[in-house]
Amino acid sequence: MSHASSTDHRPVTAKSAQRPQDWRPEERLLALQESHSLSGEALNAWCRERGVFTHQLAQWKSEFCASASMRPDREECSGQLFSDTEIGC
Repeated sequence: MSHASSTDHRPVTAKSAQRPQDWRPEERLLALQESHSLSGEALNAWCRERGVFTHQLAQWKSEFCASASMRPDREECSGQLFSDTEIGC
């Protein structure tokens, strides 16, 4: 049985190496942006490539929308990475 050697320097991306629950908020938000317009088999394929499930995307979206609606400075935030409408809040 062969194992990857310690000299194996293949690039490891956060999306493929981490469990979905370990993704940083920035990575989750980017995933929501990338997958927003997808549906059906296209969405399922996107999720398979990244090791996530559609229910995890739905949970992340719910968490982002809930935290955005609780911000008192919601309209005044100019440093916002994506608008709430871009992730469907």
